[in-house]
Amino acid sequence: MKKNLILIILIIMTVLVGIYSFNRTRAVKVTGEMVTEISSTRRYSDAYDIYKNNIFDYEIPITKDMKIDESLPNIRTRLYNDEVDVDIFFDNLKDKQINFGTYTSYGNKFLNDEKYHKLLEDKYIEIDGYKAHVLSYTRDKLLHVENDKNYYYSVEINVDDKMVYTIFVKSANPICDQIKKMINSFKIGGNIKNYNLPDKTFKQIQPNVNEQTLALYNQYFINSNQLTWGIFEANAPKKFENVEAIEKAIDYDFKFLIRYQSLNETLPKEEIIQATQRGKAVELSLQTMATVSGEVDIYEILNGKYDEYLVKYAQDIKETNVPILFRLNNEMNGDWCGYCAFHFAKDTDLYKEVWKYIYKIFEENGVDNVLWLWNANHKSFPNFGWNDQLLYYPGDEYVDIVGLTAYNTGNYYPGENWNSFEELYDSYYKEYDRLFEKPLMITEFGSNLVGGDKVAWVKDMFNKIKEYTNIKVAIWWSHIDYDTDGREARVYKIDRPAEVLNVFKENINL
Repeated sequence: MKKNLILIILIIMTVLVGIYSFNRTRAVKVTGEMVTEISSTRRYSDAYDIYKNNIFDYEIPITKDMKIDESLPNIRTRLYNDEVDVDIFFDNLKDKQINFGTYTSYGNKFLNDEKYHKLLEDKYIEIDGYKAHVLSYTRDKLLHVENDKNYYYSVEINVDDKMVYTIFVKSANPICDQIKKMINSFKIGGNIKNYNLPDKTFKQIQPNVNEQTLALYNQYFINSNQLTWGIFEANAPKKFENVEAIEKAIDYDFKFLIRYQSLNETLPKEEIIQATQRGKAVELSLQTMATVSGEVDIYEILNGKYDEYLVKYAQDIKETNVPILFRLNNEMNGDWCGYCAFHFAKDTDLYKEVWKYIYKIFEENGVDNVLWLWNANHKSFPNFGWNDQLLYYPGDEYVDIVGLTAYNTGNYYPGENWNSFEELYDSYYKEYDRLFEKPLMITEFGSNLVGGDKVAWVKDMFNKIKEYTNIKVAIWWSHIDYDTDGREARVYKIDRPAEVLNVFKENINL
């Protein structure tokens, strides 16, 4: 009898080990198959349903009161109620040419900022037979965020070091055991499929602006059948000598100028008015970078630190009484920007909260001479699901124009390559043109002269850009990026080499 009992125990243990081993080694693969039905739900118990995602092939129990947001299902699914948001992402690390260790260490660097973030837990567990990295952390509540969810629970599930599922939880209160049990019950299938967002997912809404601003919008972005050009020249619109020299050389009158600004500077009203008097509109780029070392201005804005500044800023904009393209926090999906979620808890919702908060201040102060310009970078850095550019989109009612930005950076820095205009913009433009009803513009771009033939690049650009008929405005960034030792790294100047001016003169009026 004793021998039989031992034998039974050994058989059970063998079966369990076999199941465990199968679970650890089962294949997860990208099939390329297109999904028509995004998901399904089925009853699990009186308290829970099972949510099944057909794109990324996973299941998770959800409470009966949870709603499902699948507005960006190829990027993220959100399961939520009044107290908690549960976001689920999938990343193919093989495509990104990194491993799981890089994904977790680089993506969570914001925790080094102990002034704003408090680490509660950092450990490894096992979910569905896979190794998972768990981070629990918190930050202070923010004054201007309704029902602020300031407790985070991030679980990164390692699938063969090539793929990762990230379950990103935000809660208004400390993460409860119920949520942890839901995550621990997460089940992974094996077949990753494809899904494309529907055409014209993002709708055009008539801007709520004054007559003069609407006239500019219609003239250049709605009714125009030709491309209009602008330029960034570092001295303009304060001084116009350099711009005028370029205009004379290429026989063209630029209609748009870029003016950058941070929170430590008041609105350059006279410059904006002066530009308008010369027949030019300003793309005013307010970048809420850290104005004091060690600060995260996304948090500071939402805590009310800049309320007085922003009210005065809105009033000053209205007082100019001229049309302005207002580009707030551009290239937000790049980690070189202090307003990228890379710096504030991986929470792209807070970027949108800042956008909506400033928009509301403008509304309350009667600002009706601004066209809101939303502008991500063409690639996300880091290129992880939680940092996808569309997660920063604040909503159709808050955006009038959509900007594109992609530079031929050349090869001065290791890892960078010379790219043609077509390589940078072809798929980029086609995807944005498919997804957005809103008018498109290239808010800033250029080509380096380090790494290739810049003159040939510009010639090719003029041939190709004509095909992008829904790009209404393009702005050349005529400046130089220097390396840390002060050497020229990226020379985007429109007159370097001088032959580039000839190419512009021959093509810009065609």
